[in-house]
Order: sequence, then structure tokens, then C-alpha cells
Amino acid sequence: MGEPMSAILLPGQSVLEELEIEPSRVRQIKPPWKRSHYQSAVNWITKYEFDAKGTDNLNKLRGYLEAFFALCATEDWEKAAKFLTIRLNTPNHEEWHNQLEIWNYYSEQIEVYSKLVSKLGDDFDAFCFHGLGYAHFALGNYHQAIEYYQQELAIAQAGNDRKTTGKALSGLGSVYQRLGDYAKAIDFHEQHLKITRELGDRPDEATALGNLGLPYRSQGNYRQAIQYFEQALALMQAADNWRGKEVALNNLGGAYFFLGDYPKAAEYFEQALAITQTTGNRERQGRSLGNLGSIYRAQGDYQQALDYHQQHLVLAQEIGDLAGESDALSGLGNTCYAQGNFSQAMHYHQQDLRIAQTIGDRPGIASALGNLANIYQVQNDYDQAIEYYQQQLAIEQAIGNRQGESAALGNVGTVYQSRGHYPQALAYFEQSLAIGSQIEHREGQAKALGNLGIIHYLLGNFEQSAAHFNQGLSIVRDIGDRAEQGRLVGNLGNVYMALGNYSEAMNYFEQALSIAESIGNRLGQGKAFGNLGTAYLTLGNYSRAVHSFQQQLDLATAISDREGEASAIGNLGIVFQSLGEFTKAIDCHHANLQIAQTIGDRASEAHALGNLGNMYQSLGDLTKAHEYLEQALSLSREIGDKKGEAALLGNLGIVHRVRKDYAKAKDYFAQHLAIAQDLGSPHSQAIALYNLGLTFRHLGDFQSAIECYQQSQKHYEDLGIQQEWVNVLNNLGVMHSLLKQHNQAAEYYKQCLDLARSTNNHDAENLALGNLAGAYLQLGQNHHAVECYEQQLTLLRTMERSVEQGKVLLALANTQFRLKNLRQAIESYCQFLVWIILVGFGFLRRS
Repeated sequence: MGEPMSAILLPGQSVLEELEIEPSRVRQIKPPWKRSHYQSAVNWITKYEFDAKGTDNLNKLRGYLEAFFALCATEDWEKAAKFLTIRLNTPNHEEWHNQLEIWNYYSEQIEVYSKLVSKLGDDFDAFCFHGLGYAHFALGNYHQAIEYYQQELAIAQAGNDRKTTGKALSGLGSVYQRLGDYAKAIDFHEQHLKITRELGDRPDEATALGNLGLPYRSQGNYRQAIQYFEQALALMQAADNWRGKEVALNNLGGAYFFLGDYPKAAEYFEQALAITQTTGNRERQGRSLGNLGSIYRAQGDYQQALDYHQQHLVLAQEIGDLAGESDALSGLGNTCYAQGNFSQAMHYHQQDLRIAQTIGDRPGIASALGNLANIYQVQNDYDQAIEYYQQQLAIEQAIGNRQGESAALGNVGTVYQSRGHYPQALAYFEQSLAIGSQIEHREGQAKALGNLGIIHYLLGNFEQSAAHFNQGLSIVRDIGDRAEQGRLVGNLGNVYMALGNYSEAMNYFEQALSIAESIGNRLGQGKAFGNLGTAYLTLGNYSRAVHSFQQQLDLATAISDREGEASAIGNLGIVFQSLGEFTKAIDCHHANLQIAQTIGDRASEAHALGNLGNMYQSLGDLTKAHEYLEQALSLSREIGDKKGEAALLGNLGIVHRVRKDYAKAKDYFAQHLAIAQDLGSPHSQAIALYNLGLTFRHLGDFQSAIECYQQSQKHYEDLGIQQEWVNVLNNLGVMHSLLKQHNQAAEYYKQCLDLARSTNNHDAENLALGNLAGAYLQLGQNHHAVECYEQQLTLLRTMERSVEQGKVLLALANTQFRLKNLRQAIESYCQFLVWIILVGFGFLRRS
């Protein structure tokens, strides 16, 4: 038949003797219905066999379960209760009803305990209520768990049973922690701790201390949590309690993990793993392996992470630990997701979901749904992503998990953000923040503030964006979360980049890099190098940009971060394009495109196509540029990326403007503006209005051009984006010059000059001085024109722009001649002749 029941179950005769059941006397039992049930119990105890290699864990206990139910049917409640104390041939010799818990068969536990309620008095009812409370807690039935723990507490308090009172209080504390009501959780655990100290129960005191640390850890008060975990560890070490030490070490590892101190977290998890290997507790060994896998994933060492999660999976499958198998599959899926291997991630998370549904683990179901939604979102299947996130949200709300509800609301918001539906995203992030603040979940508050910062950044509300990032940064610094601190510092750098404050941006990017290096976060290092590369690119320091992007690429390749690879290669393409190395640029953009298509990242695919379009526009191949941009536009529309669609419409408008097809250009820019208005993005509106202004200028409609420029200027002024604002002011000056309104033109050029100088924008300063000199000449204010030309000449010499100096020298000489300042004019003409000899001939030959 297979392996006999003695492999895990006690010999049938031993069980019958312990239960005081004599098979030969069963025939004498009356009435017949009772005799029949006794005989059934005897048969299940003595004759049930199973194939250990071909059955799940539940079937290993099927004989005992059926025997128990048969004894209940006889209404011999004492024997049924006594049967629960039968121990198994497992390493820890657990009572079989506890083994159901270890193997995650909570529904069967509920059925067992429910049979015995109200059958053997209050004390036994308290025992059953505790078991029922834990089983419902494990299944995510939190409110039912509270009811059972409260019934246990009432019985214990009525009987002045202090130890049982403490157990009930501990159970209630654990449920309220999961519900996100940390104040109540702390109160219950503190009451339990007080009782254990009054009783002098050191093992229970250690348990209470460990439990008390958990709500503090959930709140983000990691230092306080660590103090409690360390006290628990000390007590467990003093008592030489190996299981308790392992739990405390894992708790400490978790706290340091959330702090972003990955080396220290790994140290504690390694110690916990060593204990489980010594004690032979394979279920706990799997948990420690999974924890180590999470550490390596957070650090960007994906291969190591996969190895640990795979070990956890194999171990869980060998011992039939379904909950552990679910956790391992989740870890594998999250690691593959981080690598950009979305199809494999989907496979693991779908398996995880099936197991969670099989064992009725509602928190596990919610987690798996959220993970699947993450994949659909990155693959731009936004409808499917929202459906899964909404299911996740519904479960979290149904079980009353406020922390989970806050996270799920944030997840829904990220989909609307990806779609460019910023007002909806903003509403979800604000709901997420409100819950996080209400339950004092500081990590959740910081996450929501970070999301709000990103939305305001995308909307171009940079001051609000920076304010949210700084609020989040204050929280994570306070709780010591280094990993999140690095992310928020990097985000602040992006805000300062958008505001044109490049030195401050660089400072933040350097801080982000330093933090990532200090905690061994290679993924964070790669992102920081990418941000630094973008800053160097913007500043025109192409060699440093290439160096930074190459470091980003090397890190991404080392940790198999395909998204990071694609980003770095695309950025290198932009640098090579700026350097005029078009063949290299095209190769990079094609490589970026190939990776995006391979991993199924359609938003990145559209971005790569857009880069190729821009590349061919720079080469003057407008046909190819138009072709790639149209492909990118089609893809952006297909995936519902409104922000990307708006940008591509703008790029297509530029292509048509270069072709001098101004009517089509105007149509594309108008579409860009309409989407930007729908999105509520003032930054995108400012760009579209500026481009419309340029187009109206080419169409000769100067008044419409001025109106567009003025609206664009208002947006840039409100947003504080000075490097763009200065360009609009210059163009407004040009429009008034064309309309012969030279006084107005001069005023705009002055504003442009002041702003350029305040932002240290030498290119804009040079342009403004030249245009202002021209306006003064038209107004007959030749002295002012001379001053402008002299300042412009000094600036060009500082900038080492020798080619442009000739034109300014000639204009200065001519103006001085008009003023009859002949000596100065002769001097300037002589300088111009020297310029021709030293610079001009070479320039003319090259031209």
C-alpha cells in the first residue's frame, strides 16, 4: 500500500492505549450508532496508510482527523479532547493539531476546535478559543480572530488565570498590529509583558518583548523595535532557547533590513539560518533563506537572491510547507521582476496566487494580486493592472488591514500616474497618505509623500514636489531608512535639475550615490550614476556624462538589471548624438529598443523609438524621423501613455516645422497642448505654447505668437523654470522687434538678461546682450548699444568663443563710428582685422 503510518504517526496500538480504547470491547458498546463511530475511529487509527512520497501533508494526518471526528460523533468529548494531545514522530514531536498549524491547514484547525467548544468547561473553551483566534488570524479573518481572543480573555480573567490572560492579550496585540492599529497593539503587548514579569515567566517575557517590537517596526520606529528585539534575544540566550533566539534574530534582521542596513540585516539572518540548520527546523530554515534572498534582491544582487529563494522553494516543497512555498514563489517573482524578466515573474506570482487561494490566505492573495498588477503595469496593460490592484484593495478593506489598504491605494495611483491621469493619481496618493498618517505608519507616510512628490514633479509643480520629497525625507531620516532616503534624495536632485539649479541637483545625486554605496545597494548606485550622467549631459560635459552612463551600464549588466541596461544604453545614445557621433548613437538607440521589446516594456519601447526619431531629425533625415516618431506615437496611444503621447506630438510638430509645413506643425502642437491641459500639466502646456509661438512666428502671425509666448512665460514663471523662461522672454523681444515695437522689445531683452545673469546662463546672456544692443540701435540709443556690445565681447572672451567675437567686434566698431568715437572705432576695427587674420580665415575656409 505504501509507507505505513508509523513513519510520522505513532503505532495505532499505542494511541488506543493512551486513549484507553480496547478494540475487543468496542463490539459491546451500545447503542449501535455509537459502536459504529467507535469502530470507525479504531479503524482510522490502526489501519490508515499513505504513500509519504505521493501525498500532501494533509493526507498524512487524514487518519487522525477522521478518527477525531468519529470520536466527536460518539459524544465522548473527553476522549476526543485527549486525542488532541497525541504527539507525532516529527523532530519537535508536535501534538498533531499543532502540526496542522505548522503545515498551514488552518481551516481544518478551525473545524477541530469548533467541535469541542462548550463541551468540556470554561478552561478547555479558552484553549479552543485561542486556537480558533490564531487560525482565523492566519487566514486574514481578523475581526473573527478578535472575537475569539476576547472570549478567551473573558474566561481567563473571570478565572483569574494570569498566564492564559497573557496569551489572549498577546493574540489581540498581534491582530491589531496586522490591522494597523498600532496603539492598541502596543497596549495589549505591554499588558502581556507586565503579566509575564509579575509571574516571573522569562520565556513568555521574551516572547512579549519580541511581539512588542513588531508594531514599533511597522510604525517605522525601528530603533525602538530593535531595543525590544535585543532584550528578547538576551533573555532567549540566557535561557538557551534556540527557537526563541532564532525568532529574535530574524526580527532584528527585519528591522535592519527596513533601515536599509543590509550588511547588518544579513548578519542577523545568517545567524538565524545557522540555528535552524542546527535544530533541524526546516520550515524556519526556509524562512531564513527567504529573508536572505530579500536582502540580496534589495542590494541588486539578483543571482544570489534567486539562489536563496530557490533553496527556500525546494525546502518548502519537500516538507509540504504551503505558506513557505507561497513566500518563496513571491520572492522569486519579485526578483525576476526587478531583473526585467517579466514573463518568469508572472509565472511565479500566478503559482503564488494559486497556493494562497488553496490555503485561504487572504493577505497572501492580496499580496500576489498586487505583484501581478505590478507586472501588468510595467508591461503597460493598465486596465488589467487596475483590475488586480482593485481586487487587492477590496481584500485589504474587507479584512480591515489599514496598512495594506494604504499601500493598495498607492498602487492604484501609480497606474493612473503611468497613464498620465495625474488628477486621479493625486487623489489616490492623498488617500494613501491620509491612512498612513491616521495609523501612524511612518514608512507608509514617507512612501505616499514620495508618490505625491513624483506627481507634482510630472505636473511641473516643482516647489510642491520638493516640499513633499523633503517631508518624506524628514521621516525616513528620523526612522533611519537609508534605502528610502537615497531614493528621495535622488528625486530632489531631479527637481533641482528641472529648475535649472544644476549644482544643487549634482549635490543631491552625489548624496544618493554615497548612500547607495554605503548600504551596498547596487541598483541604487546605478540609478544615481544615471542621474549624474543626465546632469553632465545637460551641462555639456559629455566626457563625464559618458563615464557616468557607462558605470550605470556596467552595474546594470553585473546584476542583470535589464531595465537599467536599456536606460543606460539609451542615455549613451543621446550623448553620442550630442557629440555628433551619429552612428554610435543609432546603435545605442537600436540596442535600447531591442531590450525593451525583449522584456516587454512597451513604454520604454516607445521611448526608444522616439529617440531614434529625434536622432534622424538631427541628421536631417526627416522622412525617417517622421516614421519612427509615428511608430512611437502609435504605441503610446495603444498603451494609454498620455504624457508620452503629448511629447511625441510635440516632436512631430517640430519635424513638420523644420519641413516648413507650418500648418501641420501647428496642428500637432495644438494636439500636444490639448492633452497637456487635460493632464493638468502646466510644464507640458508651457512647452506646447512655446512651440506654437515659434510656429505662428513662421506663419507671420506675430500677435498670436506673442499671445502663446506670454501664456508660456506665465507657466514657466509660476513653475520657476528659469532656463526655459529666459528663452520665452528672448522670443517675446524678437516678436516686438519684428513689429517695430522696439521699446517693448528692449524691456523683454532686459528681463531676459537679468534672468540669464541670475541663473549663470552665459548662452542666454550672450544672446540677450546682442539682441538688446540691436534694440538700442533701432531706438537711436547708440551709447547703450556700445555698452551691450562691450559686455558681450567680454563675456565671449570669458567663454572662449572666439568665432563669435568677430561679428560683435565689427558691430561695436560700426556703432562707435556712428557716435564719432573715432579712436575707439579704429581700435575695434583693428581688433576685427586681427580676428580675421587669426580666426576668421580658418572659419571661412571651414565654412
